[in-house]
Amino acid sequence: MTNKIGGIELSTYGRVEPRTEESHNKGMGNNEVALGVQSRDAICATAGEDTVELDRVGFSENSNLRKFTNKFIGIRAATGRARKAISTDSGYRICRLREDVKQTIGIEWGDHVVIQSSEGRVRGIKALPLTAHQREIAEERQNSKSYRSSIEETEIKKNLNPGSENLPKIHIAYAIRQALNISDKSYSGVHQPIKIHRDTRYVTYRILHDLTLPFLLTLIAALIGLDLPTWVVAVLLTAGVFILLVSTYLKSSQTLR
Repeated sequence: MTNKIGGIELSTYGRVEPRTEESHNKGMGNNEVALGVQSRDAICATAGEDTVELDRVGFSENSNLRKFTNKFIGIRAATGRARKAISTDSGYRICRLREDVKQTIGIEWGDHVVIQSSEGRVRGIKALPLTAHQREIAEERQNSKSYRSSIEETEIKKNLNPGSENLPKIHIAYAIRQALNISDKSYSGVHQPIKIHRDTRYVTYRILHDLTLPFLLTLIAALIGLDLPTWVVAVLLTAGVFILLVSTYLKSSQTLR
């Protein structure tokens, strides 16, 4: 769904649900669509006044592993506005978030997240906190004439809903905005609404890694207490050490991405 405000287009996406007789919006006309508060805030649309354009987008998950982990681990997305990356993060696959966003999507600092716009999706972005010092630097930089610091300073101001200015800022590099297909929009994609949720495959690997050592210690204790042939014990211990090495390698390689 897209809302055009002056020379700016703000787009977001959402799930379509059919209108039923029991629905609270059953009084809508045929050319009307009901949008949730979060969607209206994201595109700065005013109920009963603005005209939005609707288009179909698909974010079907092709990986069976991700389908499984998404259902097993679960995801909860948060909506924010894209902002330029902190200077030290430029060129890196890093996003800076507020603490409340971290709590909403259910991650630990350093976890990988998935960021989606209405036109693209990027995985493997490391989520890091936005410190007070970094926030001060960002505000000083973004208050300059060359950077639109606040959404209120753009043509969007006249359509600003009370909740729109409170959407959290998600600082991402230009390359990430480009991958999301929003870099060619007004202000290089700054102010565009984006959604973020945890990468459940990464979280699954992290949990398995954290459980590897306790599992191996339990296995060793069990082997000591059982009267098994020496070759069986040797095979199981070798397999356990191999699993530990592979788990450590996968964890360390993902940490550096």
